[in-house]
Amino acid sequence: MDERMMEIIKKAVMDEGFRAYHIEKRGKVIAVYIEKNNGSVNVEECKRVSEAVSLKLDAFFPEMRNYILEVSSPGVERFLYKKEHFKKSVGKKVYIKTEKEGFYGVITNVNDEGVEIESGKEKKFVKFDSIKSAQIKVTTEELFRRIN
Repeated sequence: MDERMMEIIKKAVMDEGFRAYHIEKRGKVIAVYIEKNNGSVNVEECKRVSEAVSLKLDAFFPEMRNYILEVSSPGVERFLYKKEHFKKSVGKKVYIKTEKEGFYGVITNVNDEGVEIESGKEKKFVKFDSIKSAQIKVTTEELFRRIN
């Protein structure tokens, strides 16, 4: 996805009062994950943002009529893409996959180079450039505590 399209989508999301957590294009699908400062995102809010983004895409990219737009919350078990996502997740349990291995642990520290993960008594430092994917992990018990 080109930078111009990314900026137009981010602005449309902001104009509706949300932040673009992550934007990605997979074939014909444009996925926009949104969040807000206070609380979770509901279906009606996703619909409103989807309509706003769709209007902008249609206006600025009229040749691109064959896209599928998905707008949603990044979810409780969100993927971590940027350094700021890792910083906001200090103290949370994650699953990190690198080229060589995958492991669970709690994020204990984040700096410009990477992230420190603690699993049991073992601490491990993982550089950002070696992370293939990282995702928050929530136990069923933690999930039910959030609901109640």
